[in-house]
Amino acid sequence: MYPHRPNGPYTIPKNRKIKSRQVLDKAYIPKLIRKPLSAIIERFEDKIIKRISGVITVTPDLEKRFIKNNKNVVQVLNYPKVEEFTIDDAQGLSKQNAVCYVGAISKVRGVLGMVEAMQYSNGTKLLLGGKFENEELRNQAIASNGWQHVEELGFLSREEVKNTLLKSVAGLVVLEPTESYLESIPVKMFEYMVAGIPVIASDFPYWRELISEEDCALFVDPMNPEAIAKAITELSNDREMAKQMGKRGRKAILEKFNWANEEKKLLDFYKKVLT
Repeated sequence: MYPHRPNGPYTIPKNRKIKSRQVLDKAYIPKLIRKPLSAIIERFEDKIIKRISGVITVTPDLEKRFIKNNKNVVQVLNYPKVEEFTIDDAQGLSKQNAVCYVGAISKVRGVLGMVEAMQYSNGTKLLLGGKFENEELRNQAIASNGWQHVEELGFLSREEVKNTLLKSVAGLVVLEPTESYLESIPVKMFEYMVAGIPVIASDFPYWRELISEEDCALFVDPMNPEAIAKAITELSNDREMAKQMGKRGRKAILEKFNWANEEKKLLDFYKKVLT
């Protein structure tokens, strides 16, 4: 069962123990050994962290965990490089009646919900870039009624990723509410923003805290395909709204959510550790 409030956003227990949770969601690891393996990795990490000069981490909750064993911790976020995405107004003319998802394709990253949503999305197409984690999952997706509205692109180069984003009306990042995702910072969310397209995102409190004031995203229940479809239809039907949301998202990237800012933090940390 996911920690879900039917009439509110997904949440996680306030007093939970921050641990090596990514292991718990890996389909290639047998379920019976995921919990003990997670515990072993956690103990190993805590032991090693006490002996090293410093720790670079990527989320606030990991920073809180690691700082207990090493006071020299910095959070460096994997924000996009602005120079990878150059945009001009003419590119908006090539928009398709499509939304996109580009990245690793797995159940916990929401692929089945995205595909199922397409049967309700009023003819909009899903441009699906990436590789399925296994053939069984791909067969499940193909069996969905929404698959007829999916264009499977396979693995994409960086240039192909850029082109896919630029011709999409919006980008999807509807990860399932596992503990490892509820307070994650998904890179693809910010890649959509730097490409100048609005985001359709899982309604996680931390994600709202990150970008809601930018007014560049619609937040949905990732476990509800009809809610995902409603957001897709809203943006597909109102291209001007989508365009303005995309502009606000890109502005936020240019001003704060970019690698240039994080790079300075990283280099300053290296200097601190090495001197």
